[in-house]
Amino acid sequence: STFKPAVAIGVLTEGLIDGNYTYYCGHAYTHYAAQGLTVRCTGSHGNANVVWALGKSCNSFFCEMGRLLTINKMNEYCRRLGLGVETGIEIGEAPGLLAGVEEREASGGIWNPGDTVIAAIGQSDNAITPIQLCAYAVTLANRGTRYKAHLVKSIRSYDGQTETVIQPEILEQMDDVSDETWDLIHQGMLLTATNGTATRFFRGVDYDFAAKTGTAEAGNNGSDHGVFIGYAPAENPEVVISVVMENGTATASGEVARSVLDAYFASRGEGTAQTPEGELLD
Repeated sequence: STFKPAVAIGVLTEGLIDGNYTYYCGHAYTHYAAQGLTVRCTGSHGNANVVWALGKSCNSFFCEMGRLLTINKMNEYCRRLGLGVETGIEIGEAPGLLAGVEEREASGGIWNPGDTVIAAIGQSDNAITPIQLCAYAVTLANRGTRYKAHLVKSIRSYDGQTETVIQPEILEQMDDVSDETWDLIHQGMLLTATNGTATRFFRGVDYDFAAKTGTAEAGNNGSDHGVFIGYAPAENPEVVISVVMENGTATASGEVARSVLDAYFASRGEGTAQTPEGELLD
């Protein structure tokens, strides 16, 4: 379900819906029921708009958004946001995978219309890496500016006489996405934190944050994978986090995110002293 903000950005930017649009959720998405596909939802959300659907992680709403958007257009927005593409981090990485017709047929399968609505809630053949989720969350926090991920701050010569500072590199600038759309996505992720699927993990915190939770089905009778993305403080982000807990369920991922963010805000003013010159690192 961390996939859902990308789908929302797509349908809003393409003009298929606006902030006032609602879709009725009666606990299941049944558009393809005659073909044997019914998608269960996390609840009966009634007439949900995009903000409510994000906050409550409404499968019915986003299945319909995927149907409206189509798989090719959905994947176009996902790649621009950093999903299913390499982040550029220096240590090497897997490219991930976005579900789609070509990928399915390349593996000998057939893509059916109902597969698009499954992909729209992050399932199907989608395979996203944790670093991609983090780059994606950064792009959401930056309202469409996607940076190349990196670990190296600077490179010094052995004698210490020269230093090359690694400058941030912009990979994508989503200028076609309106301020209104970014506001709606932000409101939905705020609702997730204040009265939605992440609220139970963050009761009593003294910082505000925006988030999206996810539960990825593991198959093979294993426990679901738990997924979490978020940024804080919500109105002036300083830190972004992604958590993936294999077979850990959404509860574990939310608890880990809470612990990490608590530690960040408890110590952000302290910093770490520079290692004295001539002293070897432990």
